[in-house]
Order: sequence, then C-alpha cells, then structure tokens
Amino acid sequence: MVSRKVWLSVVLATFVALSGSSVSAQRPDSGDAGVSAAVLPATAPWFGQRVDRNAVGYGDDRGQHVSVAFLGGTPYVSYYDATNTSLRVAWPVTSGGNCGPGNSWHCETVDDSGDVGLYSSIAAMIGTFGSRVGIAYYDATSTKRVLKLAERTCTLGTCTWNIVTIQSLSNVSVGTFASLRYDSSGGRHIAYRGVPLLGSTSLRYAHSVPGGGNCGTGGAAEYWQCDIIDSGIGIGRYSSLDLNGAGQPRIAYYDDGNNILKYAEKGGAGGNCGPGNTWVCRGIDPVTDAGRFASLSVSKGSPEKAHIAYYNATTGKLRYATYVGSGGNCGLNSITSQYEWKCDNISDMGAGLTQAGVSLALDSSGRPFIAYQDASSALGPAHLAIARPVVTLGHLGGNCGPMTALLTHSWKCDLLDSGGSYTDEARYVALAMNSAGLGTIAYYESDSYYMTGYLKVMAQRLQAFLPIVQKQ
Repeated sequence: MVSRKVWLSVVLATFVALSGSSVSAQRPDSGDAGVSAAVLPATAPWFGQRVDRNAVGYGDDRGQHVSVAFLGGTPYVSYYDATNTSLRVAWPVTSGGNCGPGNSWHCETVDDSGDVGLYSSIAAMIGTFGSRVGIAYYDATSTKRVLKLAERTCTLGTCTWNIVTIQSLSNVSVGTFASLRYDSSGGRHIAYRGVPLLGSTSLRYAHSVPGGGNCGTGGAAEYWQCDIIDSGIGIGRYSSLDLNGAGQPRIAYYDDGNNILKYAEKGGAGGNCGPGNTWVCRGIDPVTDAGRFASLSVSKGSPEKAHIAYYNATTGKLRYATYVGSGGNCGLNSITSQYEWKCDNISDMGAGLTQAGVSLALDSSGRPFIAYQDASSALGPAHLAIARPVVTLGHLGGNCGPMTALLTHSWKCDLLDSGGSYTDEARYVALAMNSAGLGTIAYYESDSYYMTGYLKVMAQRLQAFLPIVQKQ
C-alpha cells in the first residue's frame, strides 16, 4: 500500500482575536510536516456578507456614513440608517445576534432622537478598568445641527451608552465630516467642520480636557475644548484626523475654495493657523480639484510619517500622498523650500464623483492599504476595490500606481465586490486593520431596482493547510 500526502485548505472563523503571527494563504512545500504558518497576512482571502438589511427590503436604506474600528480582535461598525434617520452600530457575536447571516452579528440603534448619525466616525480602546467604543457624528435635526459623541463603556461585563453634545452654536452648523480618535490615555480628539449661515467655513478640532474648557453641554460642559484651526471659503470638507506617537493631532482636509488638499499639524516650527498660531496648515497637492474624500493615517513610530488617500475629481484618479521630508514632488514648505511630500496617481475611480468611498489604513509593518470605490466604467456598476504596494504582497510587479526603476507598477489593485446590474458598491467605505495585519472593510451597497441600501462587510480570514495522508 502506498501513502501520499495531500493538503486540505481550512478557512478559519472571520473575526478572531489574533496574536499578530503571520498565516499563509499558500500550500506549504511537500517537506513540511504540520500546519502551514508562514508568509504574508496580506495574501489572506476575503469573504463578504450583508450585515444589516430589512427583511422586507423595498425602500429600506441602511449603511451610509460608515466607519469601522477594532476593539481587541472584534470590529465595530457605525453607520447611518437613512430610513429611520438614526445612528446604528454593529459587531459580530458568537451567539445571541439579531442580524447578519445566521444572526452572527448584533445590530442596534444608538441614537434616534432626530436626524442623527450622518458623518459617523468610530474609535475604540481598552483601558485599565474596561473598554470603550465611541462614535462622533452630526445631528442634522433642523433645530440643532450639532456635533455629538456616543460612548459605550463596559466595566465588569456591564455595558452602557452615554450621549453628549460636544458643541452647539447659534447660526453655525457644527459636526459635519467628524473624525474621532482616542489617545493612549483615553483622551478624545475630534476633527469636524463648521458652516455658518454667512461667512467662511472652518476646520475645527475638539478634545476632552479635565475642566475649564470652552464647549460641551450638560454634564460635559467645560470638559471639552473646541478650537478653529483653519477658516476660509470652503475650508474643512472631508476632514480626517489621526494622532502621532506622542498623541499630537494631525488632520487632512479639503480646501474647497482653492480646490486643494491641505494638512494641519499641531506644534512644529512656522505656526500659521489654530489658536495662537500653534498649528501649521499647508497645502499638499496643488493639482486642481485633488483632495476630496481624504483619509489619513499616521505612523506611530519615529520618524513620523503621514499617509493620505484622496480623490482627484478632474481626472477621476485615486491619489496617494506620503510625507518624505525632502525630495518629493508636492507639499512645498515655504520656509525650507523643500517639497516634503510625494503625491502619486494610484488607480481609476471615475471622473466627477460627488460621493465615493476612500479609506486608508496602515498594516502592522506601517505600509498603506487603501479601499475605494471604482466607478470608472461608464456601463457597469461601481465596484469595491483595494490597492496595496506590491512589496506588501511579496510581488515583483503590480498593475497600478507609479512605475518603478524596473518599469513595473509599484502597487497592486484588485476588485473585491463587483456589484450587479442594479447594485453599486462602496459609495461609503471604511477600512481597519487588526494587529495581525488582516483587513476588515465596511461599506455601503445601493440597489437601484429595489430602492434599498445595505451595510456590507468584507473581511480577510485566516487560511491554513492541514496535511492528510491518503493510503492507496
């Protein structure tokens, strides 16, 4: 009797708390004796599912203004329920769920006190005494138009939601394009936009303080400090905030008056914006109409490196800007006369889009990963697509992005969800990475036939190859 070894591919559960070890998506060599566990998490396969949809379906619309963040190994997704004008949140569960395939997710309404939940931005942290999930969002109710924050805190197995208004101003709408982050001490940081009835719009920044602040209402009064960072015609759209390793805020945003991408950082030499000129605000990409749908991620190590994905509405290109210090092609520093950023075209998205998903995150090696809507086909539906540098995937050449010295593309762009005859994908997109370098993408699917919208989630799963001995 002759024995031979074959390999059984096993796909593990989608959402698992991971230690950070790499897992292979390739069959091991015949000489390996155990489970394959080598290479790149970036090559792990993707699996998608509709998470929140009404059973009746027709006319129901959920999943716009989506955002995703990991709490440990669990992704939490915030989104807007347009049918009920409410803020909702979803996360996967092992039992007791009420949505998703096989009720494998828990979905709940967080705030339904008006037209609430637009521009949702979610963040999560685990502290000394428990965990916290926070959602910054805009209350568009005509009598309010304010920035709000909902936080779910869990201590000793008991979880509660608390909702506060961060800023409310007469004759100024505040809270659109909200972007939330927690620092390592649990401090809250929010970038957002202010729009007055008359006059210039503004990029604004709010952060929690022990007391003596100038904003916050009710029990949160004076526990927040709200400042104007930049102002002018069309300033502050698509604000995206991240923190550096020292907890200092950085904000990418769009200057609609001058049609350029801008970047604001607290501290540093040559302050020209913010209270007391303690911030530096600079234009990054001078290309006309480049900067919409900006998404920022900043490395936490040293040296600090910022990464921004965004859209050029004129050319229909997905663009990527990264800080290089000197020798770049964009982001001119007027003090040093150095081009401190490098800006490149990555892929096609389609020209003239008024709303499209773009989201950037860094993997465990600090390399960029972009999820975006590809609506470049005039005949076909809009797709969900991803882009990564080829070095992340272990490839020699790609199919998109700038060319290398070897005349090969330096990025790899792939289609994840192609939509259908009446369904468009990824008008809103949010991407997050877990500690093992596996991605989760939450996005919006719209169905023009049934006039519906759904929340969908695409996630990478671990894949292992188990040896089986066949006797012949």
